[in-house]
Amino acid sequence: MSNVYISKALRKDIPSDAILLTRDEALKMHWNTMKEWKPRTDTWPFHYGIAALAGLNAVTTINFVHYYRRKLNLGNYGRVTMLLPTAILPSIASTMSHYTFVTNSIFLGEDCPLCTQTRAAMVQIAAGVIYPIVVTPVAGFYYAISYATYNVPPLRREYLPEIFKLWLSMTRKLKMRLPIAIAVNGFAASILTYFEAKSFYSIQSTIYQKEEEFERLMDEGFTQR
Repeated sequence: MSNVYISKALRKDIPSDAILLTRDEALKMHWNTMKEWKPRTDTWPFHYGIAALAGLNAVTTINFVHYYRRKLNLGNYGRVTMLLPTAILPSIASTMSHYTFVTNSIFLGEDCPLCTQTRAAMVQIAAGVIYPIVVTPVAGFYYAISYATYNVPPLRREYLPEIFKLWLSMTRKLKMRLPIAIAVNGFAASILTYFEAKSFYSIQSTIYQKEEEFERLMDEGFTQR
């Protein structure tokens, strides 16, 4: 029952023989359709596009991680343990957030296309740019203090102004990278969201046409009898 046409309607416009679904049931059926649809090339944005966004997120965050590590003279200190919270987790978070706040919105037609594309860009930028330039320096400061590789104020509340100044002085030097990272991530997320919507509505249209054809053939069969 996966490949069934699902539509939203006001209660007064719902046919008497229609099957009513909850939000979760409708989402589950839409996701099942995307997973089972053939050919798979019709649903590439859902299978490969979102993974590509996660990859872009990882590349962007790792780039920022390496930048702050160089500034703090960390060398190989804490390299692996620093990558997990600052690069890998944001990629996972961005993927789950895209599924939840973007793809599900497309399936249910909850927002205008521009609103959905804007949300997708914001999710990608938050996870791929904002998060790493805030969290990575903090993690780097911790390791710099632990291994005495850079003169960092103690990570205590009374030193917050000095810590902020240090963060700002390092982050300002990203003035070329930051706009590029924001533009690339935002544009990629917006474009993918467009192709997700295009793929979804194309598949829904195909399902609708098949159901209409099936009903027409059934009606003709009963008429001939």
